[in-house]
Amino acid sequence: MQAVSATPPDPPPFRDAVHAALRLWHKDDDDHSPLDSLFLYRLRRRRAASNHQATNEVLYEGLESLALRYPASAAVLRMRFLDHQLAHAVANQLNVAESTVYATQKDALDRLADTLLTLDQQARATRQSKVEGRLEPLSFGDLVGIDGHVASLSKTLLTEGPPFLLALEGIGGIGKSALADALLRHALSYATFDDFGWVTARQVSFLGGGIRPVAKPALTAEALIEALLAQLTADEPLPGALTPPQALEALQARLQQPHLIVVDNLETVLDIEHLLPVLRRLAGPSKFVLTSRHSLFFEPGLRHFVVPELAPQDALLLLRREAGLRCLGAITAASDDALQPIYQTVGGNPLALKLVIGLSCALSLDEVLANLAAVRGRKAEDLHNYVYRCSWEQLDQPAHEVLLAMLLIAPRGGVKEDLVAITHLAPAEVGDALETLAALNLVDYAQGDLHGKRYAIHQLTRRFLEHQVLGWRH
Repeated sequence: MQAVSATPPDPPPFRDAVHAALRLWHKDDDDHSPLDSLFLYRLRRRRAASNHQATNEVLYEGLESLALRYPASAAVLRMRFLDHQLAHAVANQLNVAESTVYATQKDALDRLADTLLTLDQQARATRQSKVEGRLEPLSFGDLVGIDGHVASLSKTLLTEGPPFLLALEGIGGIGKSALADALLRHALSYATFDDFGWVTARQVSFLGGGIRPVAKPALTAEALIEALLAQLTADEPLPGALTPPQALEALQARLQQPHLIVVDNLETVLDIEHLLPVLRRLAGPSKFVLTSRHSLFFEPGLRHFVVPELAPQDALLLLRREAGLRCLGAITAASDDALQPIYQTVGGNPLALKLVIGLSCALSLDEVLANLAAVRGRKAEDLHNYVYRCSWEQLDQPAHEVLLAMLLIAPRGGVKEDLVAITHLAPAEVGDALETLAALNLVDYAQGDLHGKRYAIHQLTRRFLEHQVLGWRH
């Protein structure tokens, strides 16, 4: 496991590395590559037969790009190193002095080094942009208290060989999806995997604009295979429609090159029972990260990680950070002793802590603590529902309508205009409602685009609305 440096090498040393690589063009010295600091090289090395081949492929790509801007520089380097011509022979061909050839070569090496660094940055940026487009919205902001988990679990993911399945388990709101996201983003800095995928199970279907429960796995094996093929072959779509067995075969062939896939939110036993057999067939050398509230401890061949609650200091840090975002000065300035009752009731569940801070936007800290005292000691689901209900009671009718409309928004989030169309409220009313809901941590800002902010809701918020609010209304 070897990381690609977050910052490119300094030009002079890297220029020397490029020179050394060119001098090895015709030598079958495969012990190492002078270009092994490049992310671009590591991507090539995954498919090339040798270090030497991967190095030459990177050099050739760099020379092709250099020739577009500096054809004379590229020509000199080709003659000197690819054609293996001596300096005086190149000087005769170009009708210049030999010293001019050496001066041109020096400048050309600088330009080729700059070109390769630019190509390397473009390769990083392209991969990051492509992969981030597949991820769930970043609704959890800066993460707290997970650096150690990312470091230890990354050793499992970035090391070749088994285990090929990693199960992140824990109660709702504990941060399983956030940890999976952090692991995948961390792996982007390495060239261990050819590509990445993210598929999420959902517990409801949308039929005729309404919400219906499903009596089957939220994510079937066929849906998983279809979603992954769509992601991983977007740049080179498969010809024609495939039958389910053909789709499975195509995906298996694709995953023979190492990929990292997250299968998020396996919340039912049915999901697990239906998906595990196909995941076992697809895993190796590719690796899968699964998130679930259900323990997979008795399933063989998996590494299990129960996501722990935040430690007390991390929990208080999250409380203050969330309070600071909402200008709740009384909480950011409060002593640890004053905030301890929140931690003693809620524990280190990140979502519950965020909901408490959201509730503090409408109630005083004393009122919040009094409310929490009523549910101290209850299980996490009861606590979440209680805090959600307290928050729901602070909302006016437009905010109620907008929050319920979020159930009909795609999991990746939607824009304000989507909610206007669903609720038939005035744009200003929807805007005011979204501000209130965001302050209460009931709606999150998802990734924005050219059309403005996008909004999404947490899976547990969705569950509360489906099982609690809709139940009250029927």
